[in-house]
Amino acid sequence: EIRQAVEDKQRAFRAWKAGQRPRDKNHHLVISRKLTTVNLRKLCRIEAAKNREQQRQEILDARAGDDQMFYKLINRQRGKLKFCVNELHVGTRVYDSNSGILAGWHEHFKGLATPADNPSFDEEYRRLVEMELSEIRDLCDESSTLTSRITTGQVRKAISSLNKGKAADFYGLTAEHFIHGGEALLRVLTGIVNALYEHGKLTESLKVGVVTPVFKKKGLATEAKNYRGITILPTITKILETVLRQKIGPAVAESQNSLQRGFTRNSSPMNCSLILEEVVREYKDTRQPLFVAFLDAKSAFDVVSHSSLLRKLFHLGIGGAEWSLVHSLHEGAESVVKWEGSISDVFHVQQGVRQGGILSTDLYKLYIDGLLDRLSSSGDGCFVGEICCVAPAACDDVAVMSPSLDVLQKLISTAVDYSRMERYLLQPAKSVILAFHQHCGRRVQETDISILMGEEVMPVVKEAMHMGILRSEDSQESAVAYNIDKARRTVYSLMSAGFHGHNGLDPETSVHLLQTYVMPILVYGLEVVFPRKVLLERLERFLRKMLKLIFSLPDTVAEPAVYVLSGLIPVEGIIHARALSIFGNICRLQADSVEQRLARRQLSVKSLNSNSWFICIKKLLIQYDLPQATELLDNPPSKYRWKTLVKKRIDEYWLDQMRHKAKLYSSLRFLHSEAYEPGRIHPLIQGVVGVRDVARIQTKLRLVTGTYVL
Repeated sequence: EIRQAVEDKQRAFRAWKAGQRPRDKNHHLVISRKLTTVNLRKLCRIEAAKNREQQRQEILDARAGDDQMFYKLINRQRGKLKFCVNELHVGTRVYDSNSGILAGWHEHFKGLATPADNPSFDEEYRRLVEMELSEIRDLCDESSTLTSRITTGQVRKAISSLNKGKAADFYGLTAEHFIHGGEALLRVLTGIVNALYEHGKLTESLKVGVVTPVFKKKGLATEAKNYRGITILPTITKILETVLRQKIGPAVAESQNSLQRGFTRNSSPMNCSLILEEVVREYKDTRQPLFVAFLDAKSAFDVVSHSSLLRKLFHLGIGGAEWSLVHSLHEGAESVVKWEGSISDVFHVQQGVRQGGILSTDLYKLYIDGLLDRLSSSGDGCFVGEICCVAPAACDDVAVMSPSLDVLQKLISTAVDYSRMERYLLQPAKSVILAFHQHCGRRVQETDISILMGEEVMPVVKEAMHMGILRSEDSQESAVAYNIDKARRTVYSLMSAGFHGHNGLDPETSVHLLQTYVMPILVYGLEVVFPRKVLLERLERFLRKMLKLIFSLPDTVAEPAVYVLSGLIPVEGIIHARALSIFGNICRLQADSVEQRLARRQLSVKSLNSNSWFICIKKLLIQYDLPQATELLDNPPSKYRWKTLVKKRIDEYWLDQMRHKAKLYSSLRFLHSEAYEPGRIHPLIQGVVGVRDVARIQTKLRLVTGTYVL
């Protein structure tokens, strides 16, 4: 029909042109041209509406039967930001063609993989490391005989742990090829792994990685420095690294500094943020100033010195075949860059641990652990009682804390000295200082804070991002404002997928999208900062506004209605559940961990008037009728049991709250609030099978909430 309408419009235009282009509105040629145009636009709008309806019907069908297809369709429709790079800036050079951009990526990552000399680096230390490494290599070569063979069970376990659905390696192989390869392939792989152990070396073909640039979502998308390179190693190499990690991983975990919380069993990067938060609250209780320096290492993973790393690995107790294999993994390693389906030339990787490798996080933690040991053993910095909290870290993200500027300068100098020995650079422009002194009587002026990093002064800021939480003197205020802004942008990106109530997706699907995409962003990190009541109300207003949008309800609708219909609990309850989940993880940590020592100390020393995070947890346990904190620390429940108990008690609490509030509104007398159950959507909006049912549901919701106006 559209094709026919286009032809009609073209004929009408030619006839109008042949008739000397009349201007009279009543002329039959002008009228014919106008009518054909109107008809064409009408048909285009009808077709566009049909396409939208079909796409949303596909989303409805997929949600009911195929989760993978559902999220695929949503991501296709949500208007996800695509970084179309038409030119690439690498240093001072600009690349502006497809082949040129690929060459630019090659130059950028080759530069990162090549050691650069810096006058500040400690060359004498490097010389000593190289001498020691030569002796270590000889020792490991002599003792690299395989004491016990790798079993098929170990290889099977390694294969099953590989992540599925990932991109293919340089040879086009994925984890699925090996997972479904059968017993014959398993026996062959076991033989290959044992042969590699016996020789202590890898073939050159097993060292070729494929680097994919991934935008950090910071700065300009045309700047190469704003991308990190994620390397896809050959799948056989991944299997070998997984086998090696069975021995190297526990050794690193046992020796790592207690302040290192990144990629640690039963812990998470949020624990790092929790330690910082507890120190801030402790110094607020004691009314002392606190200064925090957030250190930023330039391309931290990409500039690791192989010599220093291998030396540290040997001193960790990893020798023989394992050490030789790790050495071989890095010696003569090569990579190519993949961009827009094209592959660059090969370049040698002479430094760094490959982001995306199985062993990379363990090796980097080993590499940086010396800095945390030095800072902890200095006896300076922040303490909570006798517990050292000078520098909580999550891999390369280190926050150095001190109540004194002089001591902070000493700690920063220690970090700079370590970086010069280990041949990486700390960036003075991106490493910032944040002062917490609003709560103490004497306020330090920003101009009085002058901390040197090398020869440059570190900037003093009012806000700084740490572990995804926007920190400031009032971290509750800044974190809530940042989360709401980010959640609002996420909502906007979902609108093209039909997340807008009227003429959009059905309410049940929209609530599912809200829980999947928006809520994790809205409450991220708030379980650590614990927003005060007025900030919680801001979060609640945002959530209620989104739910009213989904249900096409006016702003005047009674507040309990949106919770009863959606099956959600208030944001306050969600934050409490996340906080109690973190406390459950702390209870399962080792007794000598920083978090558990802090918990025991604060719970035994602090009163209920304290600002301590653990006192907030103590109040939550009372509020939700859960076991006492000390009882949980002494007899920690399993993760599943604790999460189940917490969910049950929180749901029961808010169930009573919502049902009680709903009864106070006469406009909700037809809503049947007794059907409210956290986690389950109201029966009134369940079972939508077609997009045409959405308009009917909106009318029903207005009727039962008393907002339908005749």
